[in-house]
Amino acid sequence: MTMLLNPYPRVRRYTAEELYVVILSQDDGGNLFGNRGCLEEANQLLLSVVWHDENDPRGHISESRNRIAELLGIPLTERQLNVKVGKQNNNSRKTAPRDEFESYSSLVVGG
Repeated sequence: MTMLLNPYPRVRRYTAEELYVVILSQDDGGNLFGNRGCLEEANQLLLSVVWHDENDPRGHISESRNRIAELLGIPLTERQLNVKVGKQNNNSRKTAPRDEFESYSSLVVGG
């Protein structure tokens, strides 16, 4: 559940896709995660949320992750429930990335 709120958008998207596949691959999803209705709602959230958004000003990604955890019976701490995604309005000088790969520059080793 933590990876659904990762600071890197592609990680969030990949995590949501993988969780969706795990839920679909269960022969009887009720054994692993709970009742079928909860699984269908969780899958709908996994498909409908834009997990790779850089910013989440209205908290939609965080709320969706919290709802998915609830549907799957995964307990979250108070701290985990209040985690937000994206940049905060802190008047920093750093501007938004110009392209989708610029936000990953800290991962690339200079050479």
